[in-house]
Amino acid sequence: MARPPKEDWVPLMRQEAVKRLEAGRDVKVMDIAEVLGTSPALVHFYFGDRQHLVDEAWREILWAFVDQDSERVAEFAKERDWNGVAELVRDVLSEARDATHIAHVRAAGEGMASDDLRATLREVHESTIDRWKELLRQSVAEGLAETSLDLDAIATLLVAVPIGLAAVDPDMEPARRRAVAEVYTTMLRSLLDADYSSHA
Repeated sequence: MARPPKEDWVPLMRQEAVKRLEAGRDVKVMDIAEVLGTSPALVHFYFGDRQHLVDEAWREILWAFVDQDSERVAEFAKERDWNGVAELVRDVLSEARDATHIAHVRAAGEGMASDDLRATLREVHESTIDRWKELLRQSVAEGLAETSLDLDAIATLLVAVPIGLAAVDPDMEPARRRAVAEVYTTMLRSLLDADYSSHA
């Protein structure tokens, strides 16, 4: 019997692993195979071993939203659409995103045992920080923003805040979540809008 095509199985196997990681469960090849109605041997055939499957699933989780969010922030900042920025921040800090942020925290812990996962984390975070730095640079160059602070340091904090919040308060109450989103929006606007003052 012919082996099923890779393009049919790999995304399904990876997605099952993603679901388990986002739910805080362990990824077991046997479980993935059972859910998909195939054999563990097929999972091993396509991924080599469990760790490679887990690393691929983490990669998918960690890259989620990176391009989309940075493009939206750049667009809103250029158009000076601060309501759009506020909406994006509420989205980024929403309960729906908690699984992704907590996954980053878990991946950081598991990355201590996996060089591949640690490299993926570094790649994702550095890429995200670079996108923020570029947005800040453009805003300064266009006279939309001005700051004497180090752009790399600012960008690093902008990336770290949503991830850190998930670790600090994974069961954040809605009122607190709204307050945090408002403060985070104010921070962003004060960096990206030279005419803005939070004291006005």
